[in-house]
Amino acid sequence: MRVAPRVLFLVRDAAGYGAALADALRPRPGLTRESSPFELPLGKYGLDGEKASGELLSFSDSSGSPQVRAQEDFYLSHLFDSIRVLPVKM
Repeated sequence: MRVAPRVLFLVRDAAGYGAALADALRPRPGLTRESSPFELPLGKYGLDGEKASGELLSFSDSSGSPQVRAQEDFYLSHLFDSIRVLPVKM
């Protein structure tokens, strides 16, 4: 499995900030945006019948190498560098 050097994890929140940020992530020309849904059962953590689900967004160049830098006019590359942990409400 190939993974980009940086990963941004957004949480679906009631206010919709995570979804808005995810929608703003657009690849620069020459990159492809791909989306894959996922579901992870949480039974082994004692949460029978529960699952974590989400959507994995990835950007790759023409050779299939993963990329993380977004369009410069969004300045999201700085966001990737500065965000380390996002608080999660449970």
